[in-house]
Amino acid sequence: GMSILVSSDTMLTYRETKNLFWGLVRLGSFPDAIEQCEIAATLYRTPGSLSGQSAALLLWSFASSQEEMGCPNHSKAFRSTMYRLGLEVTRDIIEVDSQSVSLTSWSLGIMKIRHAEFVKSLSSAAVIHKLDAFEPQHVSNLLWGLGKCGVLPGSEFLDKVLMV
Repeated sequence: GMSILVSSDTMLTYRETKNLFWGLVRLGSFPDAIEQCEIAATLYRTPGSLSGQSAALLLWSFASSQEEMGCPNHSKAFRSTMYRLGLEVTRDIIEVDSQSVSLTSWSLGIMKIRHAEFVKSLSSAAVIHKLDAFEPQHVSNLLWGLGKCGVLPGSEFLDKVLMV
């Protein structure tokens, strides 16, 4: 499965590669650290090329791989790519659904990536207003991820979350 994604002979479109990676992880096929770096480099070439929802699903795929394999990827290039994926979600924070926001937080927490821009975007008035639509599981994942990263948003955000 994963060998298709890292083979230079494979002629998949960007969308096919992204969807295949997500699907393989959902089915329990997890790449090792070297494959993660190769897949990340293939999937994220151009900043601004992903929707926030697509970036959240990719973050989830990479985080799930690391959690399942028990091998965090500390490569600077890999972590930089994950940070940039977080920026894609942050850019679309108002448009993405609550599950994408919570998946992003959970994923960053699993990978222990501090993401100041993502956290700051959570404290915006528009996102705080949107929290009313979050399911309890989404709120839980959001707070768990932020706590794992050792980062907490401003008190206005926490007050609002506690009222949800």
